[in-house]
Amino acid sequence: MQNELITTSTAGNPLGEGSGRKLLRVSSGTYANRLVLLYQDTPGSISLRFADAPYTSWSASQSIATDSADSAFDCWMNTNGDIHLVYTAATTFNLQYRQLMFSSGAWTVGAVSVVNSVDDCYFPSIILEQPSRLWITYTRVSAGSSYINAIKSDDWGATWIVGAGDELAGPDTSAYSKILIANDRLYVFYTIGGTKLAERSKYFFTGAYVAEVPLASGSGLDQHFHASVAQDNRIGLVFDDGSLSYREFDGSQWLAVEAIDSSGGDYPRVSFFDNIPTVTYLHNFGANQNRLLTSTRQNGAFLAGVDLLTTWRQLDNVALFSQSAGTYADLTSESASSAIGDIFHPTSGGALSVIGDAIYFGHSDRFNYLKLILATAGVGGTVDWQYFDGSGWVTFTPTDGAYHLSTSSRELTLWPDGAAIPASWQKTVVNGVTMFYIRALVSSAFTTKPVATQLTAIANLTEFITEG
Repeated sequence: MQNELITTSTAGNPLGEGSGRKLLRVSSGTYANRLVLLYQDTPGSISLRFADAPYTSWSASQSIATDSADSAFDCWMNTNGDIHLVYTAATTFNLQYRQLMFSSGAWTVGAVSVVNSVDDCYFPSIILEQPSRLWITYTRVSAGSSYINAIKSDDWGATWIVGAGDELAGPDTSAYSKILIANDRLYVFYTIGGTKLAERSKYFFTGAYVAEVPLASGSGLDQHFHASVAQDNRIGLVFDDGSLSYREFDGSQWLAVEAIDSSGGDYPRVSFFDNIPTVTYLHNFGANQNRLLTSTRQNGAFLAGVDLLTTWRQLDNVALFSQSAGTYADLTSESASSAIGDIFHPTSGGALSVIGDAIYFGHSDRFNYLKLILATAGVGGTVDWQYFDGSGWVTFTPTDGAYHLSTSSRELTLWPDGAAIPASWQKTVVNGVTMFYIRALVSSAFTTKPVATQLTAIANLTEFITEG
């Protein structure tokens, strides 16, 4: 899978909330299949970038809003390529809307429209009920209590009904929602108070929302849920309450809960491919390490999650070389465990010690990141970071700068993304194992030898999005 740095951000959560739509695709016309990304580039602004196939070059950023809170937002793209954006305003915490009109390959940002200025508004979810009715569900906070409300516009967001809209749930200590369309109905999924996941629905253009349908109960039900619709109009719902689970609506009833991952998963997303559900999620591996996993249902059960980003996972081989002993020690299994201080060469008693000692970080794919957790930080020594170019070892400075195993924990970016990895990097044999290796080679001896606890290539992913 392509791993490319698109942009950087100073916002607390640049992609907002995991179940929202931020990555959109133009569906037709001259610019069909263009991908569009909306993100917060600062705590108070939202920007847009786009890319055309093969998606290796992204546009310069376009400012969309400079009055946003550092909070979740959502957007929806219609068949014309117009984007409907809803977000929380800075300072006032009003719910605000903007339309981005698409023409001749560019988006023109419309004027802001205040959707609701009653109480504080957060975590919006937006969808289009054809031909011109927009619905937004959101969290309304009043006097310290949270509610789920639904509000509509019948003129493409130019005006909104007066007030806070329909109150669907609350009051409680927390509330999160997502709205979607299936068959001829609107469905609003929400968690309330951390203890209940439920849905309410209504027919298009008429009637009220029906009574609540409970879907799950527990003690940790929050924003980590997602729902989507298959081509055959089944609804898939994935949620985390310590254990990652799935439920499906077949058009007439909700089926039994299916297990995906007993250890849970953050920001789960469900998608359908040929009407088969696939769930993608973040799986915590350890301190500041989250694997991006995907699980597909086959033969009536979800398979064990596999890494979607094959470069950001456990290392395939870790070897320590002692110059004085002239031997390697295989510490591959120890590098993946959280046992404290078990990564050292048996001769020196350290992961590194004298000039010529080395740690070899081996991976079946080229990679650009290392996570190093030390039980004992090194003192006095220095290392050179190197890769093998087919004829010899090449010294380079990691993107994050020089690191000499002198601090207890380091998230070390070797190169900014996959595209920046040297094409000349080749596999080589270390201790009888052929891999792509990064070598940390001691260039001056340590007075205190570093001893490691865990060495992986698992990045500190905190959120992700998929195409909305």
